Amino acid sequence: MGGEVHLNPAVTIAMTLTLRLRPWRGLLYVVAQLVGSLAGAALVLGLTGDISPTVNQIAPGVQVYQAVVLESLVTFQLVLVVLATAHLMPSHPSLPVLASLLVGLAVSLGHLQAATGGQS
Repeated sequence: MGGEVHLNPAVTIAMTLTLRLRPWRGLLYVVAQLVGSLAGAALVLGLTGDISPTVNQIAPGVQVYQAVVLESLVTFQLVLVVLATAHLMPSHPSLPVLASLLVGLAVSLGHLQAATGGQS
C-alpha cells in the first residue's frame, strides 16, 4: 500500500495508524506533503506577489468551532472512503477504476459541503 498517492497528511496518518504503511514511510510522506504545500505557496507568492489565494479563510458569519467541526467531518468522510476502497482493492480486480471515482466523489462532496458551510 505504500506506492499509492495520498491526498493529504490525514490520509497518510490514517494509512499509517491502520498499519497499511510503515511508520517511517508515513512520517516521510507527511513531511514531503508539508514541504510540497510550502513550495506551492512560495510559487504562488513568487508568480503573483499575493499569498492570499493559498490561505484558507473562514467565511463571514461562520464561527471557528463550526469550521473546525465541518472540516473534521469532511476529512473523516474522505479518510473513510480511502480506507474502505484500499481494503477492498485486493479482492476486486476491477476496483481501481471505481476506487478512483469514489475518492474523487468524496473530495467533490467535501468541497461542496465546505463551500456551502454544510447547509442543505
